[in-house]
Amino acid sequence: MIYSIKGRIRNKFENYIVVDLGSFSMTVIMSTNSINSLSKLSDEKIEVLTYLNVREDALELYGFLDNNEIDLFKQLINISKIGPKMAISILSYTSPNIFIRNIKSNNIDEITKISGIGRKTAQRIILELKDKLELNIKSEKDLIDIEVDSLHLDVSRSLISLGINKIDVEKVIKEMKNDGQFNGKLEVVIKKALSRL
Repeated sequence: MIYSIKGRIRNKFENYIVVDLGSFSMTVIMSTNSINSLSKLSDEKIEVLTYLNVREDALELYGFLDNNEIDLFKQLINISKIGPKMAISILSYTSPNIFIRNIKSNNIDEITKISGIGRKTAQRIILELKDKLELNIKSEKDLIDIEVDSLHLDVSRSLISLGINKIDVEKVIKEMKNDGQFNGKLEVVIKKALSRL
């Protein structure tokens, strides 16, 4: 089993990246959140934790930037009728800690906002994972990060629903975080973002 790969990012796409390993390159399927968090193409090497999915007609390598993401991914694909693509779709929609928090609080409405997940699937996920998953909180900063991630998702969804391009939305959110302007009530943050767009 391939535990991880180290190399340079050769190219980034919406659902996968190409990692240059020297004498050859590999396609690695990743969540949108992980891809967006990668820096622009550079000469720096990155390490990607991996999961190799073996199918009759293909070998698919899935990549993750931290243990939280790959651990949740492995728990999800052990649930009946949830495959790797659905698990990546979940990780693209939300962060592991926010998803776990929704499971712990039986927040079916929030879970069903993820494309492809209906109420029955959401109920099955909660039933199977509620007692198996824990929030990865080591400090007060982690609690703040969870709240910021939640605000990030809410702002992003709201702006995209207004017809604004996702790339532009993520760029503005990143700028606001760098400027220390990404805080406060949802409505206030959305107004700040709209003034920048």
